[in-house]
Amino acid sequence: IEDMDNEKRELNEAHIAGLHHFYSKHLDFPDHQALLTLFSQVNTEVLTADPLL
Repeated sequence: IEDMDNEKRELNEAHIAGLHHFYSKHLDFPDHQALLTLFSQVNTEVLTADPLL
């Protein structure tokens, strides 16, 4: 389970780095920690949401 948590965190870190690189030139973008918190919450919600089918 710890390996999965680390893998999710690394994936979130990569997504955040990409978002910062792309958007920070033109937008007032949240800091790294705020985005990491947001991604963690979104990923948790996606994993616990009931399927629509």
